Amino acid sequence: MTNMITGQLQAATVVTNCWEQSSRLYQTVFGYDLLEEGQLSAAQKAGLTPKLGRYSLWGYNSGAVVRLVELNDSTARPGRDGARAFDPGMAIIETGTTEVQATYERAIRARFGVISLPKDYRFEGPEPLGKAVFRSFALFGPAGEQYFITQVMQRSGGESHLMRQGMQGVNAPGNVDFGLADRQPVTEFWTAIMGLVPVTDLYANQPDVAEIMGGPPGMSFDMLLMGFEKERVGLELDIYKPYHPDYDYQTYPTSFEKTGLAMATYPVADISSLAQAVERAGYEIVSRVGLPLRGRAAPSAIIVRGPVGELIELVEPG
Repeated sequence: MTNMITGQLQAATVVTNCWEQSSRLYQTVFGYDLLEEGQLSAAQKAGLTPKLGRYSLWGYNSGAVVRLVELNDSTARPGRDGARAFDPGMAIIETGTTEVQATYERAIRARFGVISLPKDYRFEGPEPLGKAVFRSFALFGPAGEQYFITQVMQRSGGESHLMRQGMQGVNAPGNVDFGLADRQPVTEFWTAIMGLVPVTDLYANQPDVAEIMGGPPGMSFDMLLMGFEKERVGLELDIYKPYHPDYDYQTYPTSFEKTGLAMATYPVADISSLAQAVERAGYEIVSRVGLPLRGRAAPSAIIVRGPVGELIELVEPG
């Protein structure tokens, strides 16, 4: 098996119709730098929606970025409006911090939609997860994007993926999390086509985490951190149905005609070969034009619609 995805998460794209409020979240609460801004081209809009306008990149000199994209439609609703924590689809941006309480307080003072208070919980798993005590809280951005923000309070074991950058404040995005009902999308899409396997495959029975996420108290799931060999790429797949078979699972596809988290971007070595594999398997290529990314106005890329309606941008290195 060849891994088509070759490295870490490059961008999490958030669509917003409240540009100033969204920009304020990333600047004042997260402390990100404004790295780039401009207008999307007609070609970039063509496969997504002509209602798109500005873009901006938020983050640091290294690591993934939040790519904010403007939707000129004041009536648009968040893509996961009405979704429950366990409904399938691209759901959460996860990041780390060295100051979770201060981040929470900044969010409260700025009047953003905090889902939960910071709360401690323990997690134990195979290396590199190790044994750790975490403190996390969750919030909704003004466009409806959900964040899970974590500080490692104690650790006995391997390196923390979320804390690898060692930033003061809020790190660049570490994972994009998906909810899945079962493992079929894992084997048929993420492994068979993208060449990723679960580097960590762990049963998570975490009532406190469920509360932080806004889920029911008894919610548990299989947590799959995807990658190749021992390298995780910033993709988490949470599988619920084996433990909650009676839920009426509703899938929430992402879209650039709705607001909130719309797309995750990963690097690949060979766009042409990957595009052929995607089409042979019957998946849709939504666009063959990449969106701006760190000094590249239109990187060589394809945008694919995955098995639960998620949009994945696959980009060749510049």
